[in-house]
Amino acid sequence: MNKERILEKSRSEHIDEGELYLKNKGKGIAFKVFALTSAFYMFFCLFFVKDQFAIYAIMSIFWATYSTEYYYKYTFSQNKSQWIGFICSIIASVGFGLLSMLDVFWM
Repeated sequence: MNKERILEKSRSEHIDEGELYLKNKGKGIAFKVFALTSAFYMFFCLFFVKDQFAIYAIMSIFWATYSTEYYYKYTFSQNKSQWIGFICSIIASVGFGLLSMLDVFWM
């Protein structure tokens, strides 16, 4: 392919690589902020909240978020460690979700 065809094809796709980069960078930062706030609330609930429902619910959401990240990393890289991370985080998410439901219904 020559240079002019590549530039023409790039212009016709209407994808701004700078915008795409910023969007991905923003998602990465948002994920880190989510992880930090989840950790803060988990420790807060652990020490100051007598009912364990909140900590189980936060842990379930936390691990569900990580499972999506592991899944998409696996689909692009086909790396077995990403698959193992996905399976473990799904198990943790479902487990903590069940614990939160048990805490609500039987306590």
